[in-house]
Amino acid sequence: MYTWILRAIASILFALCFYVSIALLLFHINLRAMLDDQIYAESLAGQNVYQRIYTDVLTPENLRQIWEEASGDTKILSSDELRDLFQTVAPPEYLQVQVEANLAFLSSYVTGESEDLELYLEMAGPLDRLVGSLVDLIEARIEEAPVLSSQQEQSQTTQSIVAGYSEEIAQSLESILGDSSDIASIADLSELTEEEILEAFDQAVAAVLDNPSLDPRIRDALVEAQPELRQTLRTGSTREMLREATRTAVAPAVELALEDFRGRLDELGRLALVPILANEVIGIEEAQFQVYADSWRQRVDDLLARTLTIAIVSLAICVALLAAINWGKPTDSIRWLYRMLISSGGASLALLVLAYFAVPNAVDRIVGGSRMNRQVEVEGIVELVLDIVISLILSRMLALMWLAGAALALGVVIWAGMFAWERSRKKYQEMEPKEMESARGGCPET
Repeated sequence: MYTWILRAIASILFALCFYVSIALLLFHINLRAMLDDQIYAESLAGQNVYQRIYTDVLTPENLRQIWEEASGDTKILSSDELRDLFQTVAPPEYLQVQVEANLAFLSSYVTGESEDLELYLEMAGPLDRLVGSLVDLIEARIEEAPVLSSQQEQSQTTQSIVAGYSEEIAQSLESILGDSSDIASIADLSELTEEEILEAFDQAVAAVLDNPSLDPRIRDALVEAQPELRQTLRTGSTREMLREATRTAVAPAVELALEDFRGRLDELGRLALVPILANEVIGIEEAQFQVYADSWRQRVDDLLARTLTIAIVSLAICVALLAAINWGKPTDSIRWLYRMLISSGGASLALLVLAYFAVPNAVDRIVGGSRMNRQVEVEGIVELVLDIVISLILSRMLALMWLAGAALALGVVIWAGMFAWERSRKKYQEMEPKEMESARGGCPET
């Protein structure tokens, strides 16, 4: 009676320890796998994230909203031109290289291969491409602008003609210098005398310089370039003068603005992201951020060590309990083993398959219901992040399904082996003579 109770208690403890150890092992394996940067790199590439940033996130509407939040009403480029500029300066291939490099840095730190958390963006190449790409876009806008029809029919006096052309030139200059994203037209000065052309130009530049919204750096560059632009316009080619204004007024001012940013780069042309994350995003000192990061890394290390230790101890207890329950009966121990493998593997596989198809909708509902009201809601970002999160979850669930399937298959193989062995053993015993049964310790018939 007591033996039966002890066996029942041992059986319950064995099942409990077995499932706990398996759960902890799976958690340990998945947590360690989540520290591998390749999982994230493959997920991002699989979701075509780097191209979708330009097609799904940086749409004309979103760019207009982002730019208005960042710079007010200033319109240096149109939304389409901004997207083209971003994609030229930082193409999808560049984004992928930067993201994967930082994932590798982060993984190296979390796994203990690197002592300090270091994240960088290679900015030398994009900055070198920025000014040239910006000038190309503005010059393309100048080339596409229509030529203004002659104003001789609209006015009979030279003064009104000069005033009209001055207004057109001023509007064109203001467009390329940052107040508008569109050049309505370009004045045709072929019918004016050189004196009228220069008078129109001087009036136009004076009107532009009086504009209080003009960037001071561009105003200074325009003042410095004014004699050269005046000389260019002597021929009456407004397009050439505007192209020259782009090269002599806009490009130097942009280069000057970039100097402040270049000062934040290291000797390799990299922008350190950790100080920005610590100081500007979280609002703490970089050293304090490093302390927090080290603390979290230590917690992850401790969690990995504890889960593995507890899982190994639980498995050892399982072996001891299995031996105690089936002492002297190895075949019963094997039966226990394949029953546990089949039950745990089969149940886990079934649950994982159901969850695999239910997770996308569940995550979408949870995230959709918990979205915070924000002043700027950029469409496409939530969907992109959701796709990445779902992809990561599904990839880990797929890995777990393989493990559960392997446990189920192993249990079935052991069961099939035991079944075949018992059938062959029974058949062999039936074919043996009764004398052989007696020699093996069986009771002879009387």
